[in-house]
Amino acid sequence: MDTTRHTMNLKQFPTLLYQSINNRAGTLVNLLEAMCSVANAKSVVEYSLAACYQRSYSTLFKAIDELKVEQIEMLLAASFDATMSIWTTC
Repeated sequence: MDTTRHTMNLKQFPTLLYQSINNRAGTLVNLLEAMCSVANAKSVVEYSLAACYQRSYSTLFKAIDELKVEQIEMLLAASFDATMSIWTTC
């Protein structure tokens, strides 16, 4: 297993994600980081309270409100591709 390559893929993922989002990319990437660090959150509010979430609660809802369906599909596809590339080589 090539852990160096997988580590680089994981480190590059937030940057690639940031570059592919049109509006409020920083907020959405920050939300993704919060989602990864707080596994048992039951609401978006709980994610906004995570230690790694560096923005205000209101910016979070503005970012979600401005998301386009195409962006959501792209985000899901990108995260799925990143996950599958790691698991298929393990």
